[in-house]
Amino acid sequence: MSVGSLQFALLGLISSRDDGIHGYRLKTEVENRFGDRWAVGFGQVYRALDRLERSGLVAAVEVPQVGRPPRKVYRITAQGRTTLHDWLALPPRDGPNALRDDLAVKLLVRSTTHPRVILELVVEHRSLCLRQLSRLNRRRARLEKGSVDGATAHLLLLQADMRMRSDLAWLDVVEKEIREELDATAPASADGRRDGKRGACPRPASARAARGGPHVPARARRHAGLRETAMPT
Repeated sequence: MSVGSLQFALLGLISSRDDGIHGYRLKTEVENRFGDRWAVGFGQVYRALDRLERSGLVAAVEVPQVGRPPRKVYRITAQGRTTLHDWLALPPRDGPNALRDDLAVKLLVRSTTHPRVILELVVEHRSLCLRQLSRLNRRRARLEKGSVDGATAHLLLLQADMRMRSDLAWLDVVEKEIREELDATAPASADGRRDGKRGACPRPASARAARGGPHVPARARRHAGLRETAMPT
């Protein structure tokens, strides 16, 4: 999550609390709504709050606590509401970050290393995606039903779920092409056939594309503790 997006996310959360909200609660709200894929630290939250306060978009008051330092409670100002309204009316400026993750960058320089190294990275990245997908499904199962906040969080988690499944399908394509490259360069056996298994990575359980969209097969789901979830049509 970019600095600007985080500030507006905090501003939106503060605007929904007429009685104000403190920084710790704000961080919890961000995590509850956006999931661990967009996790932020306390330092990021408080720096963003300081910027909002200096800009006059929020006002902070110190509330005394028994046996503890005073706690800052933040409320949105009239200027903050106007700024938030104007921002909501703007079209999104940021496009998808398809080529900014670590694996994509390594693929860009794959000619400098052996394909088997990249294949191992693909296997590890798939395992990471499966774990994240499992966490997303658990979060969706815990959502409060029937509330506006719950419906919004459901849509955001569904977006993250669909993107993760798309990533898994893309990893299948990457793995297939790299294995074909390994097979083409493997030494020939005595009968003249290419020995594509020599030194190759074991084929992992993966997300194969299927009718209706990419999914994660049963073996990989059991490994990741994943539940079946229906994809929207």
